[in-house]
Amino acid sequence: PPVLQWLDDLFLALFVAEALVKMIAWGVVRNACAYLRDGWDVVDFLVVVVSVVTRPFEQWAAVRAVRAVRPLRLLGRFESTRIVIAALIKSVSVSLNVVLVTSVFWVVFGVLGVQLFGGKLGYCTNPH
Repeated sequence: PPVLQWLDDLFLALFVAEALVKMIAWGVVRNACAYLRDGWDVVDFLVVVVSVVTRPFEQWAAVRAVRAVRPLRLLGRFESTRIVIAALIKSVSVSLNVVLVTSVFWVVFGVLGVQLFGGKLGYCTNPH
């Protein structure tokens, strides 16, 4: 629909304008409080760049699927969301240790199962 296309163009223009204003006001990377020194601003910038680059190719379904990254801009807007995302990222290392221990148990019991039941369950007892 043309209204949705117009809104999509409007929001893209607003996001590009926001990124440009922040780059002009804060600088890009040189000073300590520059735009691309904050991780959340880097996510915003990447989303804007991906949206602008994929704009001419929106007739392809795979490129339209890239629009799904746009809500990532909202993650950095609220402090509570930032805290939750930071906690999730910190918990990944602990979760990887749990996955490693669980995988070792799976391998041990998998080898044990193959040794105990290997070849015993692969035949049919029904003569018909």
